[in-house]
Amino acid sequence: MPKHSRSQLRKSLALLDEPEASYQHFAKLISSFSTANLSISKKVLTALRQINICLWVLYVWGRDEENIESALLSSELSLLHAWEISKPYSSKTTKQAKSIQSVFSSILSTYHLISTHYLKDKILPHTSKLHGLSVAVRPSAQLDVNLKLFDVLGRLVIGGLFTYWCLRRTDEKEITRIKGLQAEVHNFTNATKQLILNNPVLFLPIKDDQTIDISLAIMLLMTNENNHKDVMIWLSELVNQVDFSYQIHGQYPCNLYSYSELLEHPQRNDESYFQEKTSGSTLFPMITLWTGLLLEDNNLYRKIQTIKEKHLPHCNFQVCYPDESSEQHFYIHNGLHGATLSHVCIDRSMKEFLKQIFDECEKSPYFKTLSSRERIVARYSYCLQALSFFCACSFVGGTEINEVTSLILNIGGELIMRI
Repeated sequence: MPKHSRSQLRKSLALLDEPEASYQHFAKLISSFSTANLSISKKVLTALRQINICLWVLYVWGRDEENIESALLSSELSLLHAWEISKPYSSKTTKQAKSIQSVFSSILSTYHLISTHYLKDKILPHTSKLHGLSVAVRPSAQLDVNLKLFDVLGRLVIGGLFTYWCLRRTDEKEITRIKGLQAEVHNFTNATKQLILNNPVLFLPIKDDQTIDISLAIMLLMTNENNHKDVMIWLSELVNQVDFSYQIHGQYPCNLYSYSELLEHPQRNDESYFQEKTSGSTLFPMITLWTGLLLEDNNLYRKIQTIKEKHLPHCNFQVCYPDESSEQHFYIHNGLHGATLSHVCIDRSMKEFLKQIFDECEKSPYFKTLSSRERIVARYSYCLQALSFFCACSFVGGTEINEVTSLILNIGGELIMRI
C-alpha cells in the first residue's frame, strides 16, 4: 500500500477507543482506494483486495479490544465503495471479472460477519430489557440517546431484512436451512418489537432523516401479517407524541443534521425558528404511505391531516425519487442527485394521496435502472440496497430532503407484493 494509506490505517487502529475518529481515518483510506485510477481490471482487483484486507485488520483489532464500533461503520462504507468500483464487472464472465466478483463477495461476507457479531453480542441480548439499551448509551446529553437508539434500530432491521432476503431465495428443497432462516427472521422481528417497546425514545424521532430507520423497521415487521397490529400501535403513538411535541414546542422532528445545532433544538417561543426547521418533511408522507398502503387506518390518516392543518401549514410534505444521476452518486455520495415530488396531497383522500405517489413511481424509471437492482439475481443486491438506505443518514447530511426516501418506497412496494 502507498505510504499515505498505511498511515491512515495505523491512525484508524490507534484510535479504536474513539470509534468516530477511527472511522474518519478509515474512510479516508477507503476513499483513496476507490478514487484512484482504476481504468483497468487489474487495478480494480487490487483495490478491492486492499479494502478487504484493511477491513479485516480493523475488525480483528477491534474484536480483540472488544470494541467493534469502528469496524462496523467502516464495513458499511467499504461495501458501498466496493460495489461502486466493481459494478462494471458484475455481469461479465471473464476470468478477471469473476475474480473481482469473488473479492466483492468476500467484502460482503466480512461486513455480514461484523454486523452479526455486533448484533448478537451487543444488541439482541438486551432488547427485552426495559430501557436496557437506552441506559447503555451513557449520554452526555439527552439527544445522544435518541440518535443512538434510532441508529441501533436501523442496524438491527437491516440484519433482519438480509436474513429475510436469504430466506426468500433459498431452494424450497433445503428444508433445514429454511427452518433455520425462518427462526432467525422471527428472532429479528421480535427483537425489533421489543427494542421499540422497551425504549420509548423510539416513539419520537428528532431528525427528519430518521424516517429511513422507521421505514426499514416497518418493512421488516410487515414480512409477517401478525405484526401489522404492532406497527399500527407504534405509528399511532409516534404520531401522537409528535403532535404533542408540536403543541409544547418540545423535541419535535426537524430538518437539522448538525449535532451542535441539534443540541440547541428547539428554541422555544420562536415561531420563525419553528417554521424554518420544519419547512420540509419526508417523515409524514412516509407514515401516511404505510398507513394507506398496508394498514388502511383512516383515523391515523385524518390525524396526520390535522397535524398538517394545525401545526404545519407552511411545511412542504415531500417524497424524493432517483433521477438519471443517482446511479453515479448514490453509493458513495460524491454529488447531489435525485428528484422531488413536492407538496404531496395529504389534504385529499387517502386514495388520491396513494395515486399521486405511485403515479410518480410509474413516471420515474431510474430506480429500476440502479445497478444493485439490475443484479437482483446476485446474492448481495437486496442487502446492498438496504444498507445504502441506512448509510444515507450519514452521507446525505445537510440536505433538507432525504434523497433515498423514494427507494425505500419502491423497495417497500416490492416487498408488499411478495407478501
